[in-house]
Amino acid sequence: MLARNASGLAWRLGARWSSSTSSSTSSSAGGSEAAAAVSAGEYPGSKNFRPGKEGYAPGFPPPRGWSGEPKGWKSRAERRAEEESGAAARIAVPAPSAKQTHVPDAARAAADAGRLYRQKMREMRYEYFRESVARGEAKRAADAQKRAEMLVLVRERRDRLKRERREYEDKVLADPLSAANVMNAEGKTVLGNVVDGEPGYALEPPRVAVLQPAEANEQRRQERARNRRLAAERRHEAKIQDLMALFHEAESFVHYDNIDHKIMQFMDSVSFPSRSLAEMFELAQKSGGTVLPAEIAARTDELRNTLQGTAGPQNRLGYDGLVRWLDAHPEDRPDAGSE
Repeated sequence: MLARNASGLAWRLGARWSSSTSSSTSSSAGGSEAAAAVSAGEYPGSKNFRPGKEGYAPGFPPPRGWSGEPKGWKSRAERRAEEESGAAARIAVPAPSAKQTHVPDAARAAADAGRLYRQKMREMRYEYFRESVARGEAKRAADAQKRAEMLVLVRERRDRLKRERREYEDKVLADPLSAANVMNAEGKTVLGNVVDGEPGYALEPPRVAVLQPAEANEQRRQERARNRRLAAERRHEAKIQDLMALFHEAESFVHYDNIDHKIMQFMDSVSFPSRSLAEMFELAQKSGGTVLPAEIAARTDELRNTLQGTAGPQNRLGYDGLVRWLDAHPEDRPDAGSE
């Protein structure tokens, strides 16, 4: 076994060395020939040489391994013939070999199950191959038919569009008052009964603006200014109301300085009364089953604050009260010092 492996390795190394030496010899020979041709100026140039466009100029051979002649382009008939011959060769299913059609002896097959299995597999592979070729050819035929039908539809649509365009052009040219017969590219008439081809009257430019009286414009400007002022006042009132609600709610905030007081206040406070399940069910029935007690309390506080001009859940001073207090004490207004 070791001798056989050693001999095989030596044979492969020898074959590789011989191939590499032969290729290097041929390449060196080709390079030397090309160099000699360039030095002698014997290279006549490629057949498709066009200065500055394509091909190799005389005296400048192509690089090693490149062809100096243009690739021969085949005609459409030649390419179609090659495609048909390739398709015929692809469609033709080779006849089964002798092994694939061999009928083993019954006695030997019974004695050697592996031989019978291999024979069945040969037959099965050949059958699969034949069916695969048939399916592929059917698919290619269907695709070719589909492409042919699509090409017919495209041609019919192109012809129809050309016919419609020609009919339209004939109709326009037959009308003496059409744009093609009345006006040219410069906008002048080309009718023979009009002197010098000039239009008979001046065209008025289109009206792009709607004119309004000055009083209406001034009134609209004043309305817009008033609307802007009212919107700014509403935004200012909403901001002040939110700031005052935040100021009142800040008294209940817990921070480092009042944490002890808050703990003692919580411990001294009475416990909240708890509701039983029956009371909760009754409350839900009274409220329609859609509004929770917390939502009812929040809506009640909001309604009371709106009616009384207060802010917060404890009816503290709101924006209206602040405005009244500032009206009663004008010296405390923020802009009092500037006046």
